[in-house]
Amino acid sequence: MDVALIGLESSGKSSLLYRLSQYKTARGLNQRGSTTDVVSFEANGLTFHDMPGLRHDTDFERYRHVTDEADVHVVFARAHQLIREWKRLERVLTSGKRILLVISHIDRLDEDSLRRVEHQLKKRQIPHVMLQTPGSTWKTQSFFKQLTEARALSLADVSALTSLYVKQTDPVNLFLKHPVGGVVAAVLTIILLYGLPVALAYQVASRLEPFIERFVDVGSTFIDGAFLTTMLFGDFGLLSLGLYSFVWAFPVVVLLGVMVGVTDDTGLKDKLADALDPVMRKLGLSGQDLIPFLGGFGCNVTALDQTKGCHACTQKNCASLISIGSACSYQMGATLSVFGAIGKPMLVFPYVFSLLVISLVHLKLFARKEVPLFWRHETFLQPAQAANVLRHVRDVVGQFMTQAMPLFLLICLVAALLDWTGLIALLESAMTPILSLLQLPAVGAAALFASIIRKDGILLLNESASAMATVDVFLLVLFASVATSCLVTMTKLGKLFGWRQAMRTIALQFATAFGAVFILSHLL
Repeated sequence: MDVALIGLESSGKSSLLYRLSQYKTARGLNQRGSTTDVVSFEANGLTFHDMPGLRHDTDFERYRHVTDEADVHVVFARAHQLIREWKRLERVLTSGKRILLVISHIDRLDEDSLRRVEHQLKKRQIPHVMLQTPGSTWKTQSFFKQLTEARALSLADVSALTSLYVKQTDPVNLFLKHPVGGVVAAVLTIILLYGLPVALAYQVASRLEPFIERFVDVGSTFIDGAFLTTMLFGDFGLLSLGLYSFVWAFPVVVLLGVMVGVTDDTGLKDKLADALDPVMRKLGLSGQDLIPFLGGFGCNVTALDQTKGCHACTQKNCASLISIGSACSYQMGATLSVFGAIGKPMLVFPYVFSLLVISLVHLKLFARKEVPLFWRHETFLQPAQAANVLRHVRDVVGQFMTQAMPLFLLICLVAALLDWTGLIALLESAMTPILSLLQLPAVGAAALFASIIRKDGILLLNESASAMATVDVFLLVLFASVATSCLVTMTKLGKLFGWRQAMRTIALQFATAFGAVFILSHLL
């Protein structure tokens, strides 16, 4: 039997499925849109389909293939917004499918309202389950028992439920609600929350780098032959560029993972998204699309997966923003290394600011501007649960170690082979005319080409950065960062939107990057 879990964002679907799956999948965080695609799982001989939280009327059609095929609809609604959410889900409640009602967050509902709801449900013998705020324990046996009793609701049943008087409770109105001050506060909060992990990662990586340098210097002396030397310890070597990238990327992955986990589970990320929603709409995005963008500072591929939870008309815009402006852990780590090599690590702040400005200009020029008004669905702030944060970090690190790092090492081997054959030198020479138009030194051609393969390729500037002017180093790093996505991100874009759209996205990105750096090179 197929069971569809249906509800608005943050209504408890993923949390319940995570418990049903015995903590193996579909964990639920206090974050809107934590499910970005339909997640399926089998339990007790049933197949559950966890749908992304509904945000707009058009989402009913978007996931109609799931709801039509399901035998039972488990309909979620938050107790403190119960009548509002039942009314929005009325077409599901009256669909003729067997229904089981799940009311979450009942601890946020006053006693009188809760008593009226329970009385009406029992009077009409409507199968239901009451859940506390995520984190409280409950027995799955009760859920499965109620699921077997699920039945179709009549129009009279639905009318009686949606006519109940239930006291509505909204989250506390934070300073982020202010139309102007809220935007400023949100931007400053994001800089603080996501800048601190990067600063700490720099401190860790800069202390580990000398050990890697020593290992590479000593290790290369034990290797005979140009081929092995190039493959293991050359500019693209498995034990040179590979180790450097790990040292500079891994601390960023872990520390950003902790911060993202905390802001997710507390609900703060949603508050920041709401505060910036009016600004984002002018750029063809919603505030909620900010969440995948920020996630891209950990891993672009994971962030692009999250865009599946964006509205259909904003997904491509959000993916484009991630592609050009989200500095992934590899890119950020390499950037910190280069700026550290010239003794000016604080350049990372104007660097990130420049990324954001270029990204916003890019969206203003090329993005679709129609953004629908989504349902108001605010998230409560709550203390972060250590278990949720640790699971998030575990997932991020697991993906880094099992997907990103092996793929990067494979690319290192291929690039090192091209380096040994001399093809890299020919490809680098093709980059030189582009740099000359930007008034940048040709020595940066190797890093520019390598950054197209992987953003860690920016590390190749370490050897020559000290001999260049600071402004040239800054512009080279910036251009290498935004000119194109890396091969892995390009591949992901191709899978999501098709290669024609992916190449169009990259071409427009290159045009924006070239124009921005051209202007800066003539101004600075």
